[in-house]
Amino acid sequence: TAQPPRITGGCLVIPARMLAPVGRLEPPVSTKEVEHAAMAAVMSYEVAAGRLPRDVSKENRGWDIESSDGSGKLRFIEVKGRRADAETVAVSRNEWLTCMNKRGEYYLAIVFVNDGKPAGIHMIPDPIKGESTFGVTSVNLKIKELIQA
Repeated sequence: TAQPPRITGGCLVIPARMLAPVGRLEPPVSTKEVEHAAMAAVMSYEVAAGRLPRDVSKENRGWDIESSDGSGKLRFIEVKGRRADAETVAVSRNEWLTCMNKRGEYYLAIVFVNDGKPAGIHMIPDPIKGESTFGVTSVNLKIKELIQA
């Protein structure tokens, strides 16, 4: 016969931030602030290189910045802001497919952000390096391997 479930144990999860002394841990920088700092850094990088960048991140094209060299040649740049200790970066299905379709013109810009300020930009051309996978929904790429390639 069916019996009502019996509870034999329990667990209470308390975030470390609640146990730390007041003022000891700094509030985290929001994702929005990291994204904004990363976008601004890449826009400045492109301008310094003599290109004309345009923010298209709200248009869901598979890249965040479209940058022209003046002669009409475009660079399609996906910007990812990450903490300095981050080991991976997530690439969505849309970004993955766009990279496959725009091989020579697609760049993944990984911007390390510390305390809301950009600390380093790594511009990686063709980040999937010839690999493709059918049915991808998102992919985590190892930052260290991307930068060293």
